[in-house]
Amino acid sequence: NRGGSQVQYAFSPDQNLTGKTNIYLSFHNIYEQNQDSMGAVEYSIDKGATWLPILYMLDGPDIKLGADGKPDGYATMTAANPDTAIDPNGGVDANGGLVRTYGAFIGVATNQWPNIGSFISARINDNPIESKRIELFRLPKADNQATVRLRFAHAGTGSWYFGIDNVGFYTINSASQPALKLNGITAAGGNVTITWAGAAGIKLQSLATLGGVWADVTGSDGASTVTVPAGNAAAFFRLVK
Repeated sequence: NRGGSQVQYAFSPDQNLTGKTNIYLSFHNIYEQNQDSMGAVEYSIDKGATWLPILYMLDGPDIKLGADGKPDGYATMTAANPDTAIDPNGGVDANGGLVRTYGAFIGVATNQWPNIGSFISARINDNPIESKRIELFRLPKADNQATVRLRFAHAGTGSWYFGIDNVGFYTINSASQPALKLNGITAAGGNVTITWAGAAGIKLQSLATLGGVWADVTGSDGASTVTVPAGNAAAFFRLVK
């Protein structure tokens, strides 16, 4: 959607997950980040009376960091941004300007914003590929709940789009489905060493440009670390099983 200050919301019907545990949300994401836009996903277990965080997609430079170098949820949601969508209920600030903050468009209560930093996800501005992906999130408070509702929000000014498809709740036994996780990337002596959790059945793949064809990294199949020569160009890596 393009043009002007845009604010859009979509809500799911309540889903009965009574008797279900290890609940995950999965959806196909068709999102393109604009420097002034936000895509947000939240859930409620009390018919929308309160909301819990799942995902906040923002342009990296708009994410405020705390002293520990991690996203600061409160600072990010309260920071004034001159190009953020206009809050129709926000009035004016101390200087007489229109209120423009990302926090105006999320459902989680203000007193919980200091706890949502880990749910903020930096996305790449104007990149048409990076956020075309299948998203998967654990919803710990949705286990065994009779009324689980989703809230999708998109806010921006003349910004790109946020499309969703194949939305579903799943029970996933995490004990039998270990997460694929890169543990470290370090450079030394003209080489880059990449390490990850697990070994059997897991291999590392790389490519030079997003949207290209992924290729297996030699020597990574069944290992948990690999060392490759450092180059002068960007490279992207992923784990597959």
